[in-house]
Amino acid sequence: MSRRACGMGSLALALLLAAPAAQAAASPASAQQWLWRQPLGHENLDRLRHDAENGKVGAQMDLARYLLRHGRDAAGVNWLTQANEQGDVRAQYLLGMLYLQGRAIGQDFDQARYFLGKAADQGYAAAQFHLGRLLINGPFIDPSLANESQAHVQRDLRRGRELVRKAAAAGYAPARALLARDAPAQAAP
Repeated sequence: MSRRACGMGSLALALLLAAPAAQAAASPASAQQWLWRQPLGHENLDRLRHDAENGKVGAQMDLARYLLRHGRDAAGVNWLTQANEQGDVRAQYLLGMLYLQGRAIGQDFDQARYFLGKAADQGYAAAQFHLGRLLINGPFIDPSLANESQAHVQRDLRRGRELVRKAAAAGYAPARALLARDAPAQAAP
């Protein structure tokens, strides 16, 4: 059997086998889960790698997702970084989420805020939602923020709420659900 016939030619079977592992690694409500389930834009791994090496952002994203699905985290992050350097909002978002969750790279809230902020500033609703939640919950999840001034914390809270509202207005379901859940609590005296 040729190397191509052993799985290098078609990614479909590999992706079907990898999907449960990717879903198990992420919680059901994970905002990045759809990125893992999306089919790759290439049928051939050799062609995918070739296109990624030639600077095609879509191929870099697909190759990153493929590698991350298959436990090759460092290589996957490398391709995400290259896509980010070309301004790909999905790469910025995914890097932010990886830093936020500490998956594939060490957990780093400053880097998570940076990459999610880059994507949120471009109107990416999922990034707006997660950055908003990070800003709202920041003082509670990042001990280094405990010494921040009250004005800084209030500014982050306002920006966080604004970002969650923007994500909801863009139709991002988790943001809409969060606002709907919190609406009764805000209406109470």
